Amino acid sequence: MLSDRLLEGLEGIKQTSSTTWMAKCPAHDDGTASLSIRDVGDRVLVHCFGQGCSVHEVAAAVGLEISDLFERTADNYAMPSRERQPFPARDVLAAVAEDVAIVAVAAAQIRQGYPLSEADDVALLSVEARLREAARLGGGL
Repeated sequence: MLSDRLLEGLEGIKQTSSTTWMAKCPAHDDGTASLSIRDVGDRVLVHCFGQGCSVHEVAAAVGLEISDLFERTADNYAMPSRERQPFPARDVLAAVAEDVAIVAVAAAQIRQGYPLSEADDVALLSVEARLREAARLGGGL
């Protein structure tokens, strides 16, 4: 199992199922078994309930690297696709709605005779740039 290397470096191990264990956390002075280990096949999940030690701290304490907790497959080394996926329409509309709300608040402030602050100006310029870029990417400009 992928978890064998990690388990070899631990103390106070108690197996709770065929793929889960509790052990003393090696990353801190642990009086009880506060480290949860779960082997899910292609990776080992680790959680310290005692002091919240990170997986990095736990692995290092037993002389392992984080990569030792993951199965090495060809997919792990494949280059990510550079192809851009379109954003879901719902996400695009939510972002546009947020930008429109910023413009509406600024317009209301101007209508009431209040000047816009420098931060407001920056926010409006950011909105304008985002909306222009969205239109350009969408073929609108």
